Amino acid sequence: MVENSTAKAKALKGWTLRDAAGHVYHYPSSYRLGPDRRVKIHTGHGSNTQANLYWGSGQYIWNNDKDTATLKRPNSTVADRCSYNNPNANFKIC
Repeated sequence: MVENSTAKAKALKGWTLRDAAGHVYHYPSSYRLGPDRRVKIHTGHGSNTQANLYWGSGQYIWNNDKDTATLKRPNSTVADRCSYNNPNANFKIC
């Protein structure tokens, strides 16, 4: 999940979300995340909405035992990172 905690909408053209294995999700070029809003990235197929975006992958992306999600800006600098390594956790919201 990606959250915009600012008071202004953010255009995510060129932004990416990656896992530790190198799978890369590219945000839709026209997508804007509103102020104080969240968007959940699903790895499977579906119809994009303002609150839910779909990677369109036919395979699992996130490991169940440990992984790292890295959000990168268009210039490839890291905007945020979320890791988990608890094999007993059912899920982790980043």
